Amino acid sequence: MPIAYYRPGKLQPGAAQFWTDHWGSNDLSLLVAQARNSPLTRMLDRHIPHGGKTLEAGCGLGQFVIHFREMGRDIEGVDFSEEAVATAIEFAPGTPVRHGDVRSLPYPDSTFDCYVSLGVIEHFVDGPEEILREALRVLKPGGTALISVPYANGARQLFRPLINREMSRVRESGGSFYQYAYSKREFSSLLADAGLQARSLEPYDPGRLARQVLRRALSVFRGGAHVTTGGGDASTGPARVERSRFAGLLYRSPFRQFLSHMVLAVASKPAR
Repeated sequence: MPIAYYRPGKLQPGAAQFWTDHWGSNDLSLLVAQARNSPLTRMLDRHIPHGGKTLEAGCGLGQFVIHFREMGRDIEGVDFSEEAVATAIEFAPGTPVRHGDVRSLPYPDSTFDCYVSLGVIEHFVDGPEEILREALRVLKPGGTALISVPYANGARQLFRPLINREMSRVRESGGSFYQYAYSKREFSSLLADAGLQARSLEPYDPGRLARQVLRRALSVFRGGAHVTTGGGDASTGPARVERSRFAGLLYRSPFRQFLSHMVLAVASKPAR
């Protein structure tokens, strides 16, 4: 079974307003800067075609659509939040993003050579099956799907009883479902059931859990005071250099398998 996460509040990620509120608190210029330099972008770059059409389903503010269009890729996006779509178009006029539901995409069958979904399908309490069927439908035969979800990594499996206990407490105190985290086997099975053939499963973002643990440890050490351990990829100076070296170490196995926050599946729609 996947690990179910809950958070305080009644609004669930299945509601468009949830994502309007979420993306409204983000700086798109910073997100685009991060997209230009992140390890995830390099992973995507190996698979997004140069000559075919790509869709990012659940594109949010569209930072990856903007970046890969700058790189000459024919990519467009669709998102649940009309406000997020409007922000993307205002930031980069002419960016082909539109409002839509990933469970019922506004495109004909076999439209795209590549389908991208980054941290989207895990947010639906009933599961991602409907979304994955839509991905299969809009992909051309032989097309590629690049789909990421939170990874039930070694650390999460080790501390699963504690996580479940804490999530039960949040749920019983009135919290709402937030997302699932999947093991590689669970994720592969979901893809296969939808008709997608997984070619590889690549964990990424191993630094997030380490940073969270470090922040909590420093907070306890300093008597509960808020501690900042560094911002995003757009920061400069020695702190960024040190974080880069730290991230480089964490991307080596076994740290990557044990700590990675997300896992990216590279899958194919059968040619026939």
